[in-house]
Order: sequence, then structure tokens, then C-alpha cells
Amino acid sequence: MAFADWHNSLWEHPAKVYEFLKTLEWPEQEEALANFLKCYPKATKTVTPSTGRLKKADDMIKEFWTAAINMMQEKGKTSEESLFYMLEGHRPVQEYVSSMTNAGITVENPMEIIEGSELLMLTTGKK
Repeated sequence: MAFADWHNSLWEHPAKVYEFLKTLEWPEQEEALANFLKCYPKATKTVTPSTGRLKKADDMIKEFWTAAINMMQEKGKTSEESLFYMLEGHRPVQEYVSSMTNAGITVENPMEIIEGSELLMLTTGKK
């Protein structure tokens, strides 16, 4: 059994997403941020920043979304015309390890596909 999935902790708390969104610039930003706070009032809380491999994964996903937004703006696309939605939902590698172990699978150490980052991990096991 093998799972290849990626995870970053940026999407784990609305405060992390809100802080990231504030660093970007787009025409509807002010309205979008106000709506974000209405939907996620905990976005104003202070949260512990990611460190180590999770920080690297967070930084890499930020780079992706920054590039995607810049590309859309260069092509004159508005948010409504965009096919991108800034939501990602992938499980942390520890959850795969726990689920596999609970199912009686002997799990080998997860491997980093991107060195020093949890952005893409390969987890293997045998039953």
C-alpha cells in the first residue's frame, strides 16, 4: 500500500490564511477580506507559526498561489473569472501513518519527495 499526498499547515487555521491573503493584492481584496472575517471570525486570533518542514511546505504553497494570482492578473482575469479556488484539503502524513497502523499495516518511514518539506510525502506499508 502506498500513499503519495501533500500537506501544508497554512490551511489548518483561518488566521494563517487571513495573514497570507493580506499580503496579496487584487482588485476585490478589501471586500474579500471583510467577507472572510465574517465567515471566519477566528481569523483575527494569533496562532503559533509553523516551523521546520511544515514552514517550508507553507512557504512553497504561498509561492504557488502568489504566482497563480500574478498570472491571472497579467491575463486580465478577475476573481469571478478565475478557475482557481484557494482551498486545499490534504491530510498530514501523521494521519496516514496512524490510519494505516490502526488497520494492521506495518508502516515504513514516510519519505519526503521535496527535501526538507512536508509538501509531498510518500508513505508505504505492508499487511
